[in-house]
Amino acid sequence: MHLKRKLNFALKQWQEHPSRKPLVLLGARQVGKTSALKRFAKEQYTNLAYLNFEERPLARDLFRASLAPADVVKAVSLELRTAIEPHKTLLVFDEVQDAPEALTSLKYFCEDAPEYHVAAAGSLLGVKVKQGIGFPVGKVDFIDVHPLSFGEFLEAVNEGELAALLANKRDWERLPDSLHQRLLGLIDAGLLIKCCNVEAAKLPLAAYANHDCFEVFLLDCGLLAAMGDLDPLAFLQGQRLLQEFRGAFTENFVAQELFGRHQQAIYYWASGNRAEVDFVVEHGGRIFPLEVKAGIQLQSKSLAQFLKRFGHPVACRASADIFARNPPYDDYPLYGLAAFPDLSQD
Repeated sequence: MHLKRKLNFALKQWQEHPSRKPLVLLGARQVGKTSALKRFAKEQYTNLAYLNFEERPLARDLFRASLAPADVVKAVSLELRTAIEPHKTLLVFDEVQDAPEALTSLKYFCEDAPEYHVAAAGSLLGVKVKQGIGFPVGKVDFIDVHPLSFGEFLEAVNEGELAALLANKRDWERLPDSLHQRLLGLIDAGLLIKCCNVEAAKLPLAAYANHDCFEVFLLDCGLLAAMGDLDPLAFLQGQRLLQEFRGAFTENFVAQELFGRHQQAIYYWASGNRAEVDFVVEHGGRIFPLEVKAGIQLQSKSLAQFLKRFGHPVACRASADIFARNPPYDDYPLYGLAAFPDLSQD
């Protein structure tokens, strides 16, 4: 299936730019960097010279004798047994984080051999860019590659008109029910987790669910991080860079854990604008409310209102704190959600 992505247009603009420099694609693993470059070469060039340093670790030696473009082109051409011609060949260095010398060579392609079309890709290159490690600053062009967007997904499944409708929407008018249901069918594709509001905490929860009032979580926290354009460096440096994003990320993590473990519908409860419990789970013939905290602040006014209204004996909290039982609250660390709600059954 040929995916129509914004990346394709960005690559074409790079190719045609009169001041084109060697290109570096930034992005996490499995977001489509390599496949995009290979398809682009097939469509826009006479041939592709593709060198993957993960598959060919000894290929680093090709750059140790000389970084002059003429020498690099000759060595790579012999290694791959393919001709590398100016303007006609796309030369790709993949998994280039494993070959610092190849990264450095991009500087010389920029300065001394701009007639060659050279692109590089790899994992965690964004971290190296921020740290200034091994990058020919000012001598390369960058394109950030993100996972398939929802609009691109619609295009891929022949729903281009729906994608255009959403992209051009400029008012708050609700969509016709038929279109609304078609769009909610991504949920059926497994990309999203739907969390409906429950009006009462009674068994079975499904009987009290309001399917027109719901929250949506992404199937994987990695997708959420990509949509939020969150650099991997934020995780490597800890919570300091995540202050504004922690709440949403933590809730999505819990939704992912609950849905993945129990493979059943999850719900939330809200009382107007006064109180909200993040998740309400049905398990073993009982109902367990769960409030999520990104830190260790465990004030639980909403849970207290929930207990008072529905008379449940126990409420649960997930946080950065430890396992603890403080009646009527059962506290789970975020890493310990595999034990929820079994520990609270006792």
